[in-house]
Amino acid sequence: MTTSKVGHARQEVVELRPLLAVERRQEVRFAGEQQLEGLRAEPIPGRGERDRVCAGIVDVALANHQSLGLERGTELEDRRAVKAEDVGHLRLRQRRALGEHREHAVLARRDPERLEVALAHRLYERGGAAQEVRAPRRQVRRQFHRVHKYSTAMLYSPAVNMATTEPKVVVAHREDLWWLLAEACQLEHMIMCQYLFAEWTLKDKSDGLTDEQAKAVERWRGVLRGIAIEEMLHLALVANVMSSIGAAPYLGRPNFPQRSGYFPASIQLDLMPFGERALKHFLFLERPEGMERQDAEGFVPTAPGREPLSESEAMPRGQEFLTVGHLYRGIEDGLRRLTHDLGERALFVGSPRAQATPEMFHWPQVVAVTDLGSALRAVGEIIEQGEGARGLWEDAHYGRFLGIWDEYHSFRETDPSFEPARPVVAAFTRQPFDLKDPVTVITNPEAHRAAEITTIAYEVLLHLLLRFFTHTDETDEQLELLISAAFEMMGDIIRPLGHALTQLPVGSAADGPKTGFAFEMHYLMGNLVPWREPAWALLRERMTFLARKCPDDPDVVRMAGEKAASLADALATHIPAELRSR
Repeated sequence: MTTSKVGHARQEVVELRPLLAVERRQEVRFAGEQQLEGLRAEPIPGRGERDRVCAGIVDVALANHQSLGLERGTELEDRRAVKAEDVGHLRLRQRRALGEHREHAVLARRDPERLEVALAHRLYERGGAAQEVRAPRRQVRRQFHRVHKYSTAMLYSPAVNMATTEPKVVVAHREDLWWLLAEACQLEHMIMCQYLFAEWTLKDKSDGLTDEQAKAVERWRGVLRGIAIEEMLHLALVANVMSSIGAAPYLGRPNFPQRSGYFPASIQLDLMPFGERALKHFLFLERPEGMERQDAEGFVPTAPGREPLSESEAMPRGQEFLTVGHLYRGIEDGLRRLTHDLGERALFVGSPRAQATPEMFHWPQVVAVTDLGSALRAVGEIIEQGEGARGLWEDAHYGRFLGIWDEYHSFRETDPSFEPARPVVAAFTRQPFDLKDPVTVITNPEAHRAAEITTIAYEVLLHLLLRFFTHTDETDEQLELLISAAFEMMGDIIRPLGHALTQLPVGSAADGPKTGFAFEMHYLMGNLVPWREPAWALLRERMTFLARKCPDDPDVVRMAGEKAASLADALATHIPAELRSR
C-alpha cells in the first residue's frame, strides 16, 4: 500500500494512505455507507465512551452516496479510486455539498465559526473502527498513531456546502449592464476601505508585542495592504469596462456602515479593527461562488431579498446575488449576450483613449478594454484574484485571508491574551448626511483635526482618480500626473494619517477607544466639468486648501501638508495663471 506526505490546513504533515473498504476487500476508495454497520458498534480499544465511533460523521464525510469529486487543478472523476499520485502535495477537496447532515461535520480545530472543514478520521488498517480526531496538537496525534497503528485519511473541504445556488443575474439591455457595473464600482471601493481600515488598526512593536508576534503582525499588514491594492486594481478594471460601453465610471458611495438594504440582503459592509470578527467577515465577502459561509457576528440580513428582474423590464434595478464572484459572472454573461444582440462594435462604443493602461498604472494586470475578449479578461482577472479560478482559491484573496485566520488562531491558542489590533472604532468628524442612526463622532480636538485633514485628502484622491477615468483632452503627461498624484496621496498622506489616528483617543479619556478613519463622504459626490482647464483649476485649489489646513505639528500632519503643497505646485504648471486661486 503506497503512502504520501500531505500538508493540511494547519501546515502539519500527516500520512495519507489509500483506504481499503472496511468490510470488504474491494477497490481502493473512501469508506462509505455500506461499511457503517461495522463501524457503529465498536469503540476504540482502551478508550472511553467519548471515542466510540460516530457513525453520523463517517456518513457525512466519507459516504459513497455523496459525490466526493476530488480536484487537483482540473477535476477528477467522481468516486474515482484515490491514489497517492492523485494528491501529491495538494489537499483533497470536496466538490459538492455534505447535504442535510452537515451539522454533524467536525470543523477544523474545533472552531464552530470556521466553515473550513478538515475532517480527519483514524481508521484501523484492518478496518475495525474509526476515531474522530479531537486532539489539536501534533504531538498528541503522533502518540495516538504509535499506540493504535492506524492510517490517516483526510478530507479537506473549502466549505461545508459547495452547492449553494445563486439567483440568475439578468442583463437584457445596456442599462442593466451599466447598473451592475456601477454597483461593482461601489462594492470594490467599499471593500477596499474595509481592508485598509483593518490594516491601519494593527499594532507594532511599540505596543508591547513580542518579537514573534510583531513579525506575524507585519506579515498580516503586508497581506492586507496587498489585497487592498488589488481591490484598487479591480476598481480600475471595472472603470475600464464601464468606459468601454460608454458609461462614465463612478466613485461616489454611501457612508459606512451599510447593512441590509443598499446592496443585496446578504452583502453588508462595515469598518472593523483587525481580529477574528473582521477576518470572518472578509472570508465571507471573498468566498468563492457557491460556497456557503456564515458572516461575522452582527451581520444579520434584515431587508427582504430583491425581487428577480424580468427581461421585459425597461428600466434597470438592483438584483440579488450572494457572492461578488456571482455578480461578475453575471456581468460576463451580460457582455456575451449584448455582444450577440447589439454587435461587438455597437456595444463597445467607448474610446480606447479613455482606458487605463498597464503602462500608466504600472500594473501589468490592468486590461485596456476595447472588445469582448478584453472585457472578459478584465472581469476574469477580478474573479481570479478575489476567489481564484474555479476550485483553486489558495492564492486568491480568500485563501490568503484563510492563511491569516489560521496563524491568528495559532497565536491565540498559545497566548489567549494576544490582541494584534488597537481598540479602534470608526469615527466621523460629524454625523454623516446619509445615515439616520447616530455614529461615533470625534470630540478630541487633536484627533478631530487629523481626521478632518484625512477626509479632505480622501476627497481630493477620489477627484484625481475620477478625473483620470473621465478625462477629455489631457495629454499622456497630464494623465500620468493625475495617477501618480493619486498614488502619492494614498501612500504619503492618507495611509500615514490613517495609521496615526489609531493612536489618538476619540474622546477626552486617554484610555478610551482610539480613532479609526471612517472614509467619510461629507457630501453627495459628483464629477468635475468635462473641460480640462477649469477641472484642473479646482483640483489644484482643493489640494492647496488641504496643504494650508496642515499645521507644523505633529510631524505626520506637517509632512502631509508638504506633500500636498508639492502636488498642488505640480498641478499648477498645467493651469493658466489667471485660473489659479491665490
